[in-house]
Amino acid sequence: MWKNDGVLAGRLIDDKEDVKDDYPTKPHVEDRILLGDRLRAGPKGGFSLVGSADGKQQTVPIECSEQDFRNGRWPLRLRVRHYFEQDPNTGVVRVAAGRLVSVFKETS
Repeated sequence: MWKNDGVLAGRLIDDKEDVKDDYPTKPHVEDRILLGDRLRAGPKGGFSLVGSADGKQQTVPIECSEQDFRNGRWPLRLRVRHYFEQDPNTGVVRVAAGRLVSVFKETS
């Protein structure tokens, strides 16, 4: 939900399980690397402050340890699901919406 020109608007996204794999508007899940190659502080209350060599930092809702970042690893990830729509006249498919599914720590 959001507010646009003083009016509330919203969107319902339905994760249908029965969409065929070759359907052009089937949602797509993507994992993205999240900033952070070092632990700055924490964990505290389920959160950790992480950062990078250039001084950027952010708090993530994950308990991290120094070990997670060994050898310059970037273990934090965002999982995003993209939703598509198809123009009925041209058949062109475009991204209609995206949503954050999870924030997680990749282990290896």
